[in-house]
Amino acid sequence: MLNNKEGKAKALPKGHKLKIAKGEKKNSDKIEVEEPEVAEHNTTSAYRPMMAKLESNIFDHEDWIYERKLDGYRAIGYTGKKAKLISRNNIDFSKDYEKIRDELKAISKDAILDGELVIEDDKGRSRFQDIQNYSGDKDNLTLKYYVFDLLNLDGHDLRDLELIKRKILLEQFLKKNESPSIIYSGHVAEKGTELFAQAKKEEWEGVIGKDGNSYYNSGKRSDRWLKFKYQNSQEAIICGYTEPTGSRNYFGALILGINQGDHIKYIGNCGTGFNEAGLKELFVQLEPLETKEKPFDEKINRRTKVTWLKPKLVCEVWYTEWTEDGHLRHPVYKGLRTDKEKEKV
Repeated sequence: MLNNKEGKAKALPKGHKLKIAKGEKKNSDKIEVEEPEVAEHNTTSAYRPMMAKLESNIFDHEDWIYERKLDGYRAIGYTGKKAKLISRNNIDFSKDYEKIRDELKAISKDAILDGELVIEDDKGRSRFQDIQNYSGDKDNLTLKYYVFDLLNLDGHDLRDLELIKRKILLEQFLKKNESPSIIYSGHVAEKGTELFAQAKKEEWEGVIGKDGNSYYNSGKRSDRWLKFKYQNSQEAIICGYTEPTGSRNYFGALILGINQGDHIKYIGNCGTGFNEAGLKELFVQLEPLETKEKPFDEKINRRTKVTWLKPKLVCEVWYTEWTEDGHLRHPVYKGLRTDKEKEKV
């Protein structure tokens, strides 16, 4: 097995046990952690999010932990006087989500956190479009920052410490610095299939599985972290829209594409998943991108006039399956992904 610091391990780890301080029980909420020897690859790398690879079949494993896959914006959070929230592609979210930024600022101890910004209703359910259009808590919708990793504490880089130890330190840190909207994101050990069954029952987006002995590889996608989706979703580039019909306003359907080599490939139209307010808000962002140039060569499904757009905006859609000709079947609009770069779609 290759070193998992490079994110290239070829098999699940065997017999790799967490080192517990002498006299401590395995399930203790306290752990002695030696200050990690910082590896060269992390001394110069920025605190960019580590990413998970998509996997179809979930499994149980004694060395792995499993978390709920959250449906929001990934953000690196900095505490203390210089508190800020930074997206996965380096966008500063601090002004958009000042409530969380202010709570991070109220924590005096310096730390760098990894988590997800979500909007939840009073039953704990979240919708991606709510976080995208956030303008303050209202109508039983509350902004929260679920934190699942601790990357730096008091100037000590923890990315070369095993994940399970980082999570223990994180839980202790958040208990000492309680905040109404900054919440520790828990996990279950070993039982991935059981948590995935719960995801289906409660209609979560899915489950994230992580090797408890893995290191944090900033900016890399590693098979030490895997995502298992209950619902299929796909990021796509908005390449145009069709003219609305009937009582529909603004546009009928979005014309979607993905990068394939050095060109964009057409993958279908998406005309469902919008409400009236959402149609209007999105149309305001589409209008400035209008162009006469078609971004791909394929013929598209069209019944009305098409307006082409410069391929700048990225959205995410739900879908049931891919067709044989490479199109999405039954796509449903989920929301814009301002945190994603179109070159990576």
